[in-house]
Amino acid sequence: MKFSMNNAFWGRVLIAILFVYAGWGKLMDFTGFVSGALEPRFGALATIVGVLVVFIEIVVAIAFAIGYKAKWSAWILGGFVALATILYHNPWSTGAFDGNTLGMALKNVAILGGIWLACEMDSHHRTHHA
Repeated sequence: MKFSMNNAFWGRVLIAILFVYAGWGKLMDFTGFVSGALEPRFGALATIVGVLVVFIEIVVAIAFAIGYKAKWSAWILGGFVALATILYHNPWSTGAFDGNTLGMALKNVAILGGIWLACEMDSHHRTHHA
């Protein structure tokens, strides 16, 4: 792994901060997170899903930030954001086009765009400046 502090690096770091912050909050109140957000949807699998969510939001996001397996970590984060949007922030399925639900969905779309751009910039940087 070649460590480079280019614009893609800083883009990945800024995106990862959001995930690490959210994951840390879930980790600090893991029982509340599992019982409040996951058990109603995942039942007996809620704890396993919770561990997976915290792992993705902290470990995968840090890997993405530092560029370790950046494409793979980007795909995992992107899939996670898409799934979270569909399951929890989807105004089209709930009909709740209020500011909060639609705002969360649009924020997640923007995050997906940022992940995509950071990876594209990184690929371009490696290809043309190696």
